[in-house]
Amino acid sequence: MTQQTREALIIEDDRTQWICYERPMIEEGWRCTFVSRGGDAIEQLSKKKHDLIVLDLGLQEPGHQNSLSRGADVFRQIRERTDTPILIITISKNRLPGRELIKQLKPDYCIPKPFTPGDLRNALREIGLG
Repeated sequence: MTQQTREALIIEDDRTQWICYERPMIEEGWRCTFVSRGGDAIEQLSKKKHDLIVLDLGLQEPGHQNSLSRGADVFRQIRERTDTPILIITISKNRLPGRELIKQLKPDYCIPKPFTPGDLRNALREIGLG
């Protein structure tokens, strides 16, 4: 009996970081779709169903001074469209205002940057997807 491949949408503006997500996710049987902008993420949500969304809370996009607020905006837009589990990745987990923002958003799980493949696998287990 073969296990169906799970689909993950990964929203990370730093393309050099994509490999940090991809290797452990593939090893765990995931197929990853990567986007670097919030608008592209919203578009992907309308194209296919995902089993997990991974969002860099510090998403930086042109025209936005505060990357945390941009990441939070993207989180809220995603949450309005789907109840798919959202894993937040952030450098601000233990710093204000990031810590307070994460409490407000209530993601399914949050891990700090930098993270290890083990951290990512643990997050998947905690969410119930690993």
